[in-house]
Amino acid sequence: MKRDRNHPCIFMWGVGNEVEHQGQASMLNILKMLKGHLLTMDNTRPVSYAMNPHFKYESNVDVSKIEDIQQFVDEADDTEIYDVAERVERIRRIGEIVDVICCNYQEQWYPEIHEALPDKLILGTETYQFFRGHREQMQNFTADIPWMDVEQHDYVIGGMLWTGIDYLGESMGYPAKGWAGSLFYTNNERKPLSYLYESYWSDKPMVYLAVMDYSLQDEGTKEHWDTPRYAGHWNFPQFNKTVISYMIATNCEEVTLDLNGKRFHVGKPAAYPGRMITGYLPYQPGTITVRGFIGGEEVSRYELKTAGPAVRLAFDQEAVTLDADNVSQKLLTVRAVDADGVPVFRDSSKVTFEVEGPAEIIAVDNGDLSSSEPYDRNWMHLYRGCLSTAIRLSGEKGRIVLSAYSEGMYAAQLIINVR
Repeated sequence: MKRDRNHPCIFMWGVGNEVEHQGQASMLNILKMLKGHLLTMDNTRPVSYAMNPHFKYESNVDVSKIEDIQQFVDEADDTEIYDVAERVERIRRIGEIVDVICCNYQEQWYPEIHEALPDKLILGTETYQFFRGHREQMQNFTADIPWMDVEQHDYVIGGMLWTGIDYLGESMGYPAKGWAGSLFYTNNERKPLSYLYESYWSDKPMVYLAVMDYSLQDEGTKEHWDTPRYAGHWNFPQFNKTVISYMIATNCEEVTLDLNGKRFHVGKPAAYPGRMITGYLPYQPGTITVRGFIGGEEVSRYELKTAGPAVRLAFDQEAVTLDADNVSQKLLTVRAVDADGVPVFRDSSKVTFEVEGPAEIIAVDNGDLSSSEPYDRNWMHLYRGCLSTAIRLSGEKGRIVLSAYSEGMYAAQLIINVR
């Protein structure tokens, strides 16, 4: 607090997260003490505590002897409170102390929480990105996307996804070595659901399409933090006119959908849960084109094309200009593409990077948390058709040439001008 209290980006203080005895008398006394002490250092910001969705009856359990406290908090046992009214009563006790009611995975109870505490704002301090709970079933698998609770209730001031970017740690089991239930892979590659949230958060007109592909590997995501297996490709050689489900994310008023020039009807985004358009297309190799319209005028377009065999590598940028005093690392991504430049999503070739000039390669990452290949090399296999490398500038001006090689494909080169 003493370090950060003068930072204008700090809008609220939190004094705890998901403790094991929340709502009980001992916890409430600690909460009052922590808030009171905090206010002696800064009384200009609201203070809160982030509640987990589990509430337990008082018991004689000695929590100091519990080996895995997170498991104790998260998993139901014979002390779990299931009655919604009793849960809300525990939340009310906490809410009377804090300034903002901070809820982890409790969107399903927002209306009742608001009824119990009508003068307090609610903030979703952790939310799923896709699956929202049901009033009687805390974890549920329907497309009631949690962000809609923020839009629909003026007393809800926001929702924070757990989490934005995949990270190492909290693996759900071998071979995964990290948490995979996020909007971005560890190499900043976007996942399809990131476009849905772009449609919620961005004012720039956009439209995006992905299709369901359950042939992809299991990435070890924890169930309720997972999403349907959408993917950004149109390559299903095992199918012959099999119908494939799709999703369209857009912030436009209307959308059109064409497959190889044939129009398929889609409804307006407002007619779908979470404004995510869903439907089915028969698989035919070629091009899917989606267009977004506002006021009857086309304002955005996205195409998904069937790729041929990979023939070359291509960087995402044609050229990069950097300042010499920017000696931090730079993440650069290369992809396998076919003869027409279409990304080859399923290619997993081994790629090697080399660099010439005032820079060094410090790491590689393809976003695959199940891979055992090390990061601190200049090579790795493609995952979903791409691979990234992090280079570090030396601080000198000059010309850097970053090259990517793979057997059987034309190499790619990226020119980086350091000024």
